[in-house]
Amino acid sequence: MKKRWIPLLLIGLVVFLGGCAKAIPTKEAAALFVDRLIYQKETEKFEANFKDGAKLTETFEEQEQSFQENFTAGLLSTDSGLSQETANEISQLVMNQVKEKTSYTIDVAETDNIRNVTYHVKGLDFVALMSQTTQAITAQMLKDTSLAKDEAKLAQALVTQLKTALADAPVKSEAVDVLLEMRPEKGKWTLVDGQQEQLQSLYLAFVAGVKDEKTLKADWATAQEKLAEELAKELQ
Repeated sequence: MKKRWIPLLLIGLVVFLGGCAKAIPTKEAAALFVDRLIYQKETEKFEANFKDGAKLTETFEEQEQSFQENFTAGLLSTDSGLSQETANEISQLVMNQVKEKTSYTIDVAETDNIRNVTYHVKGLDFVALMSQTTQAITAQMLKDTSLAKDEAKLAQALVTQLKTALADAPVKSEAVDVLLEMRPEKGKWTLVDGQQEQLQSLYLAFVAGVKDEKTLKADWATAQEKLAEELAKELQ
């Protein structure tokens, strides 16, 4: 009879140890989160260490697709004559630079069972990128007035200048701070509910170097004013 209990005891021990599985360290989990969200790496490891990891992966992919679609739509709405294919290409080049040039550090503070993870992100300086492109195009138009009248020629010049700027894409010198709340749960990590805005802020910090769209619009408006002033001085 005693021998019959041994397998049952072993099964019980395995179940007990499985229930006591320990989640990976907080900073490792926080880095893994960004590796998947921004850099599209470590998918299997992410899904193995985050609760509903597969569902989160789908959310991340939708977020990147949304950004690229919005960026592409913005290019096409400039009446520059860009084709959909070219706009998509430029959008992908932007994302490639985000993955190659951006960086971040992490700080962690614990409150009860919650981990307050602060990302300090040095993202792509999107406003500087577009300012450089605009300056270059404006300079070309001043030298060649026919450029503004030839849609195809202008579109090609815009593509060339965007690619040139992207080849050495500027990165923010000051970090943008974004706080996310996470917690370990049964050996895996999970995000505290209700942080969609924070997730969007984290993504925007990497791709544009700002925390929200309001700041991005305000910075671009300021940059445009400065560009207009510089152009006015050149025309005097």
